[in-house]
Amino acid sequence: MAVNDLITAARYNNAQGRVSAILGNGSGNEGYGQTTTSAQVSSNVIINSTHVNALFTDLNKIYIHQTASVPNSIAEVEVGDTIAEDTSGGDTKEGFKDYEDFISIIETASNRFRLAAAQSSTLNNAKTIQRRNQWTAPIECEFNVSFTDSDTRRHFFNAGGSLTFISSLSGTPVSGDSVAKSQDWSSILSNAGTISINHDSTTTTGTGVVQSIGNYDLTTSYQEIYRKSATGVYGNNNYILFAKASNSSSIQVKYQFYDHNPGGYKIDEPVLGLLEAKIGFVRASGSYVDTPAPAFAATNNL
Repeated sequence: MAVNDLITAARYNNAQGRVSAILGNGSGNEGYGQTTTSAQVSSNVIINSTHVNALFTDLNKIYIHQTASVPNSIAEVEVGDTIAEDTSGGDTKEGFKDYEDFISIIETASNRFRLAAAQSSTLNNAKTIQRRNQWTAPIECEFNVSFTDSDTRRHFFNAGGSLTFISSLSGTPVSGDSVAKSQDWSSILSNAGTISINHDSTTTTGTGVVQSIGNYDLTTSYQEIYRKSATGVYGNNNYILFAKASNSSSIQVKYQFYDHNPGGYKIDEPVLGLLEAKIGFVRASGSYVDTPAPAFAATNNL
């Protein structure tokens, strides 16, 4: 388009559709599930400041959600300004191309899934399973994570949300045959840190082996997403996490504490202490993008 040409309804609708795909319901791995201020217009509509400023409002919501900052490369349009290619009312930040360029930035995958810390809420212990009894063999527990529907699940992860997993063994003995093994398990779980699964990957704040498996990679069968192995004489002991999609609106997570008797030892000393498995979340909870937390239930106790 020429510099001073007016913006057509078709061009506006194209830009609005791209914004709605991010902020609105979207589809697949796009869509935060929020209500948009902007909307599609009829083909004979002349685009004015009201239309463009509605688009600015939505872009502002998205950018604050992603960065906790207000946009500095676009600006609202003054009432009565002519909406044009590079400038509107003489302001170089109000040209429609500035808006389109800005959309190209926020819709990239690296930005679309961003969630600014200031726009989020974290709860690492939404549900906890405990075991106080000693154990000498592999034990496991499971949690079910339920979203209202498949779209709510999509929106949760698309807006930068994640599920978090933490395990710990506390109150280990300071004397007796179980000291070494119990303290080894305590170290394994402590060093694992907080494991998280987001839209496309699993990460940890500690050490261990994570898999490139996220929400959109889950199947109806369990897949290993994380493993932390012991070393030395207890090297066969493993802390393992598995995840699967029970259906389109729920996720099942299994924690496995694989305690294996070292070969050649006649006595397999028990693990003593308070074992805890916690599941939680990080979700978008800002002023402009707010996704509901899922419900958590223990389906198999330790």
